[in-house]
Amino acid sequence: MAIPINFAPHSGTITLTPTSGRPLSQLFIFDAPSWTDDEIPLSYRYSYLYSGRPRWLQKPFQAKSLSSEYKTIIPSNSSAGVEYELVIIVDIIDPYEGYNQANSTITIL
Repeated sequence: MAIPINFAPHSGTITLTPTSGRPLSQLFIFDAPSWTDDEIPLSYRYSYLYSGRPRWLQKPFQAKSLSSEYKTIIPSNSSAGVEYELVIIVDIIDPYEGYNQANSTITIL
């Protein structure tokens, strides 16, 4: 008897354009091209990490979407005028909930 194995999506990247900008006004485009999997369609969920107290917190930008691209304006940080970095995360999910994750960083000016 063969037991099927669900492998996670693989071989993709995450691109962030631009890699720095201002909150509340700069349009950021996130994309997760080239991910592959035997099971399709793939879904994508973008979120970001920020420093909460006392630990890092992950906040979603969106629910799962079939589009690998997501456009957003970054919300403001309470520390106005202070440059900081956000870690952008994308979860790539197949129909059987096999998933992989990629991340990159943007600088908020």
